[in-house]
Amino acid sequence: MARTNLFFATTFAAAVALAGVAAPAGAASVGFYGTFGGGAAGGNDEGGTSGSWDWDRDTTHAGGGLTIDTSGGYSPINYRLGLGWEHIEAQGERGEADRALQGLVIDNDLTFDVLRGPASRFWVGPELRLGFLHGSLDDSTPGDRNFYAAGVGPVLGFDLGLGPGAALSWKFGYLYTWYYTDDDSWDSGDHNDHAEMDEGHAFVTMALLFRLWEGPHAGQQGAPPPGVYQPRGRW
Repeated sequence: MARTNLFFATTFAAAVALAGVAAPAGAASVGFYGTFGGGAAGGNDEGGTSGSWDWDRDTTHAGGGLTIDTSGGYSPINYRLGLGWEHIEAQGERGEADRALQGLVIDNDLTFDVLRGPASRFWVGPELRLGFLHGSLDDSTPGDRNFYAAGVGPVLGFDLGLGPGAALSWKFGYLYTWYYTDDDSWDSGDHNDHAEMDEGHAFVTMALLFRLWEGPHAGQQGAPPPGVYQPRGRW
């Protein structure tokens, strides 16, 4: 458990550090996103009268929420924050019912521009995820539990300006996520019950972004050079 708690604490600290990148940004956009993906999960469940058992399931993801992006041509390194609600469903086996987790997910992307022009940019980066979810992906007797989640993986994206003040953004990625709970969900104090699971899943996200603050205009001090991904002239 100590190793699991250390991982969650480290992931949270890294997420806070990434959020600090947004503070000195010269521009900011806000928008809404939707996401879909699929993968596979496996875990170990302990407690109750049945002892311990291992399981594996295929999973699908669907969700959406709010996104904030700081890209604007001022730096090739930027920050993107996603705050959303995600539903994760696991296929039942041998005629068993499907099971699901759902809850809040917080995604932190540190993005590095690979190619950028006045109307578009292509970027890559790492993503860190924190999650607080409720449900169950296995068919354990106690049913739903509260899970903490922490994930990490690579992402790549493409942003395309639509006109003054708006852009479409696509993100593709793969996350490896750890889930942990120590809920006493067996309705008994006689068992040291807990569950751990891990999952890998690929996903695609689409967002519609609206420019909130444009920063310095072209030609002004602090503005990006002409022909670079920038808030004015591109949008």
